[in-house]
Amino acid sequence: MESIKVSCVQRCNGTKISLLDLVDSLNDALKRLTKNHARLIPTHGPEREGDIRHSMASIKRISSTLGWKPVVSFQDGIDEIVRERLMMA
Repeated sequence: MESIKVSCVQRCNGTKISLLDLVDSLNDALKRLTKNHARLIPTHGPEREGDIRHSMASIKRISSTLGWKPVVSFQDGIDEIVRERLMMA
């Protein structure tokens, strides 16, 4: 039997985005796409064991392997996902 080499790649935009940035982006999208949007307000609790303080995915492998580069901005991607989910509701 022939073996196949497989890799896992992440699709991302190669920039650091915090959870607060994500909440702001979701609020922006919901404000543009809905009427009477109640703003999402994050709550902060104590740090927990295992929390990841900083994370940023790299596009190095997918770029070098497949020649892939992001063409949709983070906010445009959030808008698209929110719009899709609103249509499903």
